[in-house]
Amino acid sequence: MKVIELVLLTVLTVTAFDMGCGKRSDSPAKFDGQLGVPLTMYDFSHFTNCQSFQARIESKHILSHLKKSSRETNFLFSIVLQKINGEECAVYEDPTSPKMVRIVSSLEEGHTYTFPDVLISNNEASGRP
Repeated sequence: MKVIELVLLTVLTVTAFDMGCGKRSDSPAKFDGQLGVPLTMYDFSHFTNCQSFQARIESKHILSHLKKSSRETNFLFSIVLQKINGEECAVYEDPTSPKMVRIVSSLEEGHTYTFPDVLISNNEASGRP
């Protein structure tokens, strides 16, 4: 696992368990990781408003965690992308739906897709929850 993936995974894990805040920014967050490489992180709800772009999937993660209070399993995903211009960014959703878990699972690391279209069109085309 690359260091940047480990940093992203750590950030997402902390986010998954930090239910106290509940507020999200209207703009993407800039995360300046320990390596000093800026990584723009988009919440999926904001990512869907982005203009279409081509990017290769560098890595993807799907995590689950059990909420002890309700005994429900919540899922979250993160995808690290490298745009054509070399810029890296990430998209995540916490919690996410089983439908989005299936969509993210179907995408292959190392392949290039048009974002956010591939996530939006697959989400709208799938009739399953």
